[in-house]
Amino acid sequence: MAWWENSQKQEVASICTTHFGLTEKEVQQCVNSFGSDCNERLKLQTFKVEDVEDLPEFLRKDQAPMMPSVTHSEGVDARS
Repeated sequence: MAWWENSQKQEVASICTTHFGLTEKEVQQCVNSFGSDCNERLKLQTFKVEDVEDLPEFLRKDQAPMMPSVTHSEGVDARS
């Protein structure tokens, strides 16, 4: 029973493009390649602590609260 094979896949793509500034294609490739580890891969690229509150529980359950809020991608801050 793989979460990335059901309708949540689109939700993941939508959230990740908004919060992590990735294109849907990048997110889809990440989900296809890494499955449930996709959020770990995304977290390594860009992560803002305040965004965790907005992510669904299945994405944030293993987010570490001490993750740095440093980003190196353009258009990551969905709040601007």
